[in-house]
Amino acid sequence: MKETPLYYADFVNHQQPTAVVLSNRSSHGGPINLGLHQVTEKVEPQIASDLVNEGAKLECNYAKGKWVADKRRPLYSGFGCKQWLSPMWACRLMQRTDFSFENYKWQPENCEMPNFRGSAFLRKMQHKTLAFIDPASRYAMHLDRPAFFLKRFLGQFDVVVLNTGHHWNRGKLLANRWDMYVDGKPIADRKLAQIANAKNYTVYSVVKWLDSQLPLHPGLKAFYRSISPRHFVNGDWNTGGSCDNMTPLAGGGKVTQDHSSDRVAEGATMGTKVKLLDITASSQLRDESHISKSSIKASAGVHDCLHWCLPGVPDAWNELLFAQI
Repeated sequence: MKETPLYYADFVNHQQPTAVVLSNRSSHGGPINLGLHQVTEKVEPQIASDLVNEGAKLECNYAKGKWVADKRRPLYSGFGCKQWLSPMWACRLMQRTDFSFENYKWQPENCEMPNFRGSAFLRKMQHKTLAFIDPASRYAMHLDRPAFFLKRFLGQFDVVVLNTGHHWNRGKLLANRWDMYVDGKPIADRKLAQIANAKNYTVYSVVKWLDSQLPLHPGLKAFYRSISPRHFVNGDWNTGGSCDNMTPLAGGGKVTQDHSSDRVAEGATMGTKVKLLDITASSQLRDESHISKSSIKASAGVHDCLHWCLPGVPDAWNELLFAQI
């Protein structure tokens, strides 16, 4: 019997190459104490009905919409779930004092998105497996091949979410001694040797491969998540870049464009059955929600304008995924 996955925001906040399978069972086989009210509350019969009704509605562009204030947010405590919420992302355990950024939800235009309820998610995903996978392996990156983990275990997944992004850079490549291959050989094409081109080539290759596998796994739902935006101003993470704004939606709160701000992700998924989980433009409006200079362990003058506070913006990504599952 497959284990029921635990949907956990922390995993989608990571930017490094990773393969994560979420389960709500402990190593000894017993149930895990989830620690969240929304997850442990009694499941109402109407919830399942609501989910079915949502699926019957016309498909909408979930990336097009607006951020709206919601007094019911955040959906969980930044203090009360330390077992699941890493202190690395929990800004209420840091030096930050303004938490107004927690009180917003994403509302897609012209369609309803059900409020996320942990109990409803677990009911929907009972006896199923959800995997978040970065298609780049840690040591040898075959740009034209899927990661070994993905290829080997694809048949065991019910939902798979691919994403990759910011750690495609020359510094990471050298520091980790990564090598890039095409057709089983070190790349010789100078254009492809450029990191941005290599990343784009990999995204297209892996999405194309995944799309070709879907007929063999008719129950599998596959997504590619667009890139999470950075908000460094006047420099980068190691050159004095900062993100000092603490006012929610200071630059506006609405996305009106029809196309994704991540053109590579949109192009790779276009014409395939791999769905685009588009979080880029909506997240671009939330520069106040990064960890910034709040981290207790941060060096003086160093801002984290890449990773997000939790509770926060990645919870909206979870809701977007849940709505499309």
